[in-house]
Amino acid sequence: MNKLLRLAGRLVTLGVVVAAIWAIMNHQRVVDYITVWYTQTPASVIGLVERAGMNQQGVFTYRATQPELAQASSFNKACAKQEEASAILGCYVRDRIYVYDITDERLDGVREVTATHETLHAIWARLPGKERERLGKLLDEAYTQNQNEQLAERMRYYDRTEPGQRHNELHSIMGTEFATLPPELEAYYSRYFHNRQQVVQLHHQYERKFANLRGSMTQLKGQLTELAARVRQQRAQYQVQLDALNHDIEVFNTEARSGGMDRASYTAQRQQLSERRNQLERVRADINDQVATYEQIRQRYNTHVHESNSLQQALDSSSSLSQPARVQ
Repeated sequence: MNKLLRLAGRLVTLGVVVAAIWAIMNHQRVVDYITVWYTQTPASVIGLVERAGMNQQGVFTYRATQPELAQASSFNKACAKQEEASAILGCYVRDRIYVYDITDERLDGVREVTATHETLHAIWARLPGKERERLGKLLDEAYTQNQNEQLAERMRYYDRTEPGQRHNELHSIMGTEFATLPPELEAYYSRYFHNRQQVVQLHHQYERKFANLRGSMTQLKGQLTELAARVRQQRAQYQVQLDALNHDIEVFNTEARSGGMDRASYTAQRQQLSERRNQLERVRADINDQVATYEQIRQRYNTHVHESNSLQQALDSSSSLSQPARVQ
């Protein structure tokens, strides 16, 4: 009996030691479990990453960061701007996730994408060094595969504001914004997503609004530039022709009053001057029509500028983004 008790005691001791070793080796995991167990995260906050397609493991890590959907004042205290002209939508600091609570319906999906982006930062922070090294190569491959000027400029921004965090940022960007990734990288993301395309679709949904506005504004600005140049040229030509016509009319009237013109010559010259005058009237009417068209396009352009600024301000918790100049 004593032997059994001693054996049982040793087994218990061994179990405690093994558990302690496991807890030490998996300290972050233990902390995450405790945090998730004792912290009540609102269903509306959890729903952000669920709508973005994250699976149970992804949601677990998200909850472990005690995510907060924050109003402007508290968000600005938690998430500092790195550059004045760049809006911050969320941040991951001191193992906490903060998401700016954007309620503008035109930007549906932005909170979900932001929450998922920040969750991937939390996941990256929990990865062992060798796994980060392996993923770094895959992320570089994905970057090359999906590279465009907008992405390149964004990465230059991160290089300035967060030096040494290139792969960390690519890990969040590639996971939330790009549909096509190298198969090995896609397999990695499947640890945290049951359908990663959901978050990509949400991103494209609101990003399209900005892209369409940018495209329309570029097109309208081009039309305004071209139309303004044409009107200036036609006005100059019109003025030259008008001055010439007025001079010729004055000469004609002087000669007609002097009586030095026969009837046939008078009639022919008068007819010719009238035709020139009518032609110039048509030119003037056409120029005025083009000016009216310019004004219509200018108003459409300014409406787009207002819409773009409005969307940008909705994204910016400090509402201090510089605005494009309006066309006068």
